Amino acid sequence: MDRPSILVVDDEPDNFDVIEAHLNSQDYQLHYAASGQEAISYLELFQPDVILLDVMMPDMDGIEVCQHIRSLTEWKTVPIIMVTALTAKEDLAKCLEAGANDFLSKPINSLEFRARLKSMLRIKRQYDQLERANALIYAQLEASLEGVIAADEQGQLVGYNQKLCEIWEINATTTNPYGNELLLLPLFNESKFPPELTQILENTYDLPEQINHGEVVTKDSTYEYFSSPVKAPDGKFWGFVWRFRDITERKQFEKHLQSAKETAEAALRVKSDFLAMMSHEIRTPINGVLGMTQLLSTTALSTEQQRFVQAIQTSGEILLTVINDILDFSKLESGKLELENLSVDLHRIVTDTCTLLATQAEEKGIKLSYQIDRNAPAYFLGDAIRLRQILLNLANNAVKFTDTGEVRLTISVRTENGLELLFAVQDTGIGLTSEQLQKLFQAFSQASIATARKYGGTGLGLAICQKLVQMMGGRIWAESTIGEGTVFSFILPVVATDEAPQGIMPLVGKFDRSNPINSDLATTLPLQILIAEDNTINQELVRAMFDKMGYAPVIVNDGLEAIDALKTHTYDIVFLDVQMPRMSGIEAANYIVQNWSDISTTPSRPILIAMTASVMQGDREMCLNAGMDDYISKPIFFATLQRTLERWGNISENITEQRDLTTSSTDFDPNALSEIEKISLTLPRRMINLFLQEESPVLLQLLHKAILEQDSSQVEYAAHSLRSTSSILGAKMFSELCYEMEVAGRKGNFDGADTTMKKIDQLFPTVVSYLEAYLAECSA
Repeated sequence: MDRPSILVVDDEPDNFDVIEAHLNSQDYQLHYAASGQEAISYLELFQPDVILLDVMMPDMDGIEVCQHIRSLTEWKTVPIIMVTALTAKEDLAKCLEAGANDFLSKPINSLEFRARLKSMLRIKRQYDQLERANALIYAQLEASLEGVIAADEQGQLVGYNQKLCEIWEINATTTNPYGNELLLLPLFNESKFPPELTQILENTYDLPEQINHGEVVTKDSTYEYFSSPVKAPDGKFWGFVWRFRDITERKQFEKHLQSAKETAEAALRVKSDFLAMMSHEIRTPINGVLGMTQLLSTTALSTEQQRFVQAIQTSGEILLTVINDILDFSKLESGKLELENLSVDLHRIVTDTCTLLATQAEEKGIKLSYQIDRNAPAYFLGDAIRLRQILLNLANNAVKFTDTGEVRLTISVRTENGLELLFAVQDTGIGLTSEQLQKLFQAFSQASIATARKYGGTGLGLAICQKLVQMMGGRIWAESTIGEGTVFSFILPVVATDEAPQGIMPLVGKFDRSNPINSDLATTLPLQILIAEDNTINQELVRAMFDKMGYAPVIVNDGLEAIDALKTHTYDIVFLDVQMPRMSGIEAANYIVQNWSDISTTPSRPILIAMTASVMQGDREMCLNAGMDDYISKPIFFATLQRTLERWGNISENITEQRDLTTSSTDFDPNALSEIEKISLTLPRRMINLFLQEESPVLLQLLHKAILEQDSSQVEYAAHSLRSTSSILGAKMFSELCYEMEVAGRKGNFDGADTTMKKIDQLFPTVVSYLEAYLAECSA
């Protein structure tokens, strides 16, 4: 910041020395002029922020100098302090009348002098800031595409812009309205302002508290206007601002658009009737073709004939899909499609959708998962077939347009407008531009020609989904980022019911043992691995998983032991459980990253990977912000662990994403035990026996006691341990209840803890039965 410039005008150089002595401790630039003429000639050179002007000088006294400076436009506002030995009130009055801002009596008092000088500099700074602000406001006003005019509470013109004059074809009432005391209405009457707008200005003062908005038509033009009251911070009324916008072209466009819309709707009805008829006519022979090819495939055929039949069958199915889309669309357009209102099994529809697409997702190497809010009703009234059609269409598109990453289907509950279900299908696919998003729900339209050629399709699926959602009383929308993916969401109002759907059998879980394990990974990718995990069952699980791949990891119980291990040995990868006693994984990661040079002499620290059973939003970001390099969630599947090792072990071969079909709101996840079986067929039995016979009885008893004593730390510890193990074994609902209790302990909030504990106790026998059934199946 530039130092303030002070110009001292005095015919006695000694007086300048005195002033300089008074200001020697101040950071000012001092300049000296020996006469009034010299001072005037120095103004441009020194650009003074304050002028100290002696009154009694030869040739041209201080009064004359002050008057001359005030006559110069550029220097009208520079603060002037008169320095005088005169004490008569008449003399002092002459100084102020000449334009001086203040005066000092000789001999100068040092404290008073510095205080008055600082006051004048502060006034100068404030004035400069005000000038800059006014200049910016004026520039913004002139740059506006709207006509703007302002008046104070007395109806006095404050300002307007050139656009206002252009809109209304009037001459400016004055070249510079700012600072002129001009009454608004007489000025515009003189300028032949249209009477309709004059009326608007007059009426505004009748209702000063309201913001008025409307349209006014004059001659062949239409204008949109807004009038807003202006108030001081204390609420005092200061005046009005009016804004006028010419919307004549917009109005004409809207009129033409409405006419075109009516014409298009008429044509659409004709097209819909035609499509409905043609779809039926084509569908009949296609069904014959498909039926006969199925019969033909059951006969004795050569390999070449089987290939031909399969090609016919595939082509027929694709064509039938096209016809079905056209038929559905034509029914929707003609208003002939009716919805059922029967009991719908939400979980069954979601699992069916993911099951149908699981193979396709697995072949592409992408992750497919779903999550249902546990507060969602198990059954509700609706059309199960059409809801499945919507979900399958959105999820199929997500899988089709995603080459890497994941597709995730989530269902959450909203209650702001009654009971509503929010469905979201999120992918990490190619993404869409804003222009492509605008075309998404248009019939016979796809994002681009290249997309249509590469992926195929009729361009009707999303249009059908939109119409079905609207018929169900909901709405659908999409959000996307190019290269990052797309989220399709729709929300439906629902009515819960206790009646289960008729004729629908629950899916039977099977323990899948099909996915192979790379038992030679440690040979091709040798790594020194450290694991910090406090739960004994988890320790046995991860030890066995790594052993199956040929590794011999070192396992410690918490973050402090992990840090001690790093001080004595070199590791390539460190797995840190997020929730541990003494020092958590987050705390350990922070410490390792910030103090690595104190921990080890090795220049590069190991890869840090978080392990957590929590799936709350933001957990990944929390781990990465703590310094973690990656994040895997529990239960840990073998494929996930293997991919993590291959990624961070710098293996050069391509890593294929495996399917990870998980749930979060069903009671049990049979895939969990199957993943443990991949490590060792006997490991699940050992873990179940340890959980049922040793861990759970002790932890449940500890949890009851801690709740009774409201011991938050013990509640958190016991609930966390139960949650971690039960999640690994596939007891999803029991694990979620334990997580609720863990959060209650962490926050020290025991409201509702008794109810949650009761649910845990009620559900635990079911968990026991489920695990014992698995043991019985293995024994058989």
